[in-house]
Amino acid sequence: MLFQWLWPQIVQKELDRFRDYWNSHHVRSQNSKLMPSGASPNMVWACPERYGLERAQITIPRDAVQ
Repeated sequence: MLFQWLWPQIVQKELDRFRDYWNSHHVRSQNSKLMPSGASPNMVWACPERYGLERAQITIPRDAVQ
């Protein structure tokens, strides 16, 4: 029972650490690349206009979520 209680928490913690690392690492600049380069995925997500992309988010009213 202890294993079943602890193991998912340990795995989730490591997955979260890897996600944070991966989304923060900088991709090297490549001029011939179609997708953005020279920035981290977090930077591209926060400011897509800066990298020649458009923001494609959909605003959902707060009352629709509740």
